[in-house]
Amino acid sequence: MSEIFLFNLTDKFEFFGVIYSLILIIGLYQIGSLIFKIKVIKKVFSQISDIKYQKVFLSTNLLLLVSYPLILYSNKINYIPILSITLFFFGLFKIFDISKKKPRSFKINFNKNQIDKYLVLFTILALFFLSLAPNTHGDSLGYHFVVAKKLLSSGNYFADITHFHSLLAGSGEILIAIGLFFGSEQFGSLIQFSGLVSIFGIFKKIDNKSKYYYFLLILTAPTILFLTSTAKPQLFHICASAVVFSLYFLDNSKNLTNNEEKWKAFLSLLILLVSVNAKFNFIISSFLLSFYIFYILINNNNYKFFLFTSLLIFLIFYIPIILWKYLNFGGDFTQYFYSPFPLNILGFEGFAQYLTRYGGENNYLNLIIPKNFNQFTNSIGLALCYIFLLNFRIKKVRIVFLMITSYILLNYFFGQIIGRTFLEPLFWVLLIIAKYGYSLRLEIFEYVCRFQAIIVIGGILFGVFTIFPGTFSKDNKDIVLSKNASGYSLFKWANNVLVEEDVLFSVHRSQSLGISEYISVDFIPYVNFRDKKSKVFIEAIIKKKPQYILTHGYVNQKPILHGLKDCAGNLKYYKNSIGTHEARNPFNRGNKYNGFIYEFKLSDFPNCMKQN
Repeated sequence: MSEIFLFNLTDKFEFFGVIYSLILIIGLYQIGSLIFKIKVIKKVFSQISDIKYQKVFLSTNLLLLVSYPLILYSNKINYIPILSITLFFFGLFKIFDISKKKPRSFKINFNKNQIDKYLVLFTILALFFLSLAPNTHGDSLGYHFVVAKKLLSSGNYFADITHFHSLLAGSGEILIAIGLFFGSEQFGSLIQFSGLVSIFGIFKKIDNKSKYYYFLLILTAPTILFLTSTAKPQLFHICASAVVFSLYFLDNSKNLTNNEEKWKAFLSLLILLVSVNAKFNFIISSFLLSFYIFYILINNNNYKFFLFTSLLIFLIFYIPIILWKYLNFGGDFTQYFYSPFPLNILGFEGFAQYLTRYGGENNYLNLIIPKNFNQFTNSIGLALCYIFLLNFRIKKVRIVFLMITSYILLNYFFGQIIGRTFLEPLFWVLLIIAKYGYSLRLEIFEYVCRFQAIIVIGGILFGVFTIFPGTFSKDNKDIVLSKNASGYSLFKWANNVLVEEDVLFSVHRSQSLGISEYISVDFIPYVNFRDKKSKVFIEAIIKKKPQYILTHGYVNQKPILHGLKDCAGNLKYYKNSIGTHEARNPFNRGNKYNGFIYEFKLSDFPNCMKQN
């Protein structure tokens, strides 16, 4: 899969990827400055934060809101280069403007009473470096980057039913593609980090001496370590729900006129919609926050405005996405309102159920205290326990508790019980406690939380020192990826023996690391090829004309073929001990494995497929 890079100096100088990403972020900042020239928007956000912390946040939301439906229906125009170059020149303009100004002098006066503030600043800086590291995350390598590369090369979204995971993609992949235009894979993860900056601005404005302690607990939630170093479009939108939450639970609405309250509701609904468009599982938090906005507007006799605005936003920015799915996959039009998948097509219902069960044991205790080091970055830590210390004498706090309880129940039935899906209630709890305090102070609990924070900061520093050096040179990147990026050694070998024109099945998920056209096997466990409805998959595979099967197997074990065993012909290429199982978590690294490339018996397909 070929990429289209404008100034692809990253081929020779890896660090240019970081430079390009920073210029693009500065471009977003500059666009945000223009947005905040609208007085009502400035006033709304000034209620909760210094606006400089919200500029990248708001401009990113605007970019995703407008570009997503535009790109979905683009036939002749590839908008990714246009967006990329526009941001780049906005960034250069801002840099040029800054260069003409005299640098500000600043002093650091150490005060032991502000130790939490210094820890926050240090942790933010460490997470910033971590976000600039080469991407090693499985989901990113498996489908986020795959979709982004498709966007970059063709200007169109993935509509490949054989790649189930790719249909989870939404607007967030646009940001990854913008970075890849310049050969920068860091831009997507830097966007995720920028969400934390917007939350920092909110905590900074709260009048509470302990506010930095509560923000530190957010920064050191173990799963933040995982999300900051990935392009996965999740952390930014978790922060987005926290921003909307803050607009309604932390602001001083008495300073806003009725018209400004309407603007606040309008902007909040747009932000929530962007989150849903980026990742469907934000439907739960968006529903709860939208319901509360509706409740507030009813009390102010503005419910007609809410209904009209919601309908308008729905028709302009959401119906086109639903319609695109319907036009590409058919079925019942209404099914796309409650699922990101075409449930009318064989296999997708089973896949959706699998995702709901993902995370395994439905054990909430593992969210707080991981059962082993392998699950460390899947947990959110102890800070969520502050929910039991909320000051219930305050009406807003009682409402927040009801919202969080509703979130947990809805997530239990419709979501995933994994750490990252519970970051939203964690943010809400710590924001509301920072604003209104809590009913009972348990010093021993604070000491335990601080101990957790120190451990996680150690993990962040470990990530910085082991992964970030990959930004400096190709050789360093190769070393970093060979240890931390799952499947890197396998695809590196495959890239040497295959050519770009080859088409093959990949049993390993990290397909974005390959240069050839890969067909995912994630549909195979959910499709019964004896069923007449499997015809759509058969036709899709035959049209692609796959030649090979790429797989691996641990030393002294048979290769993994996932239902393709009888379709595997002669062994075309083989390499012994191609690498050691790579993983971001050093506790998950395993044994050496071998690489296999078999010929695919297209003439025997689909009869050779294992029946499920």
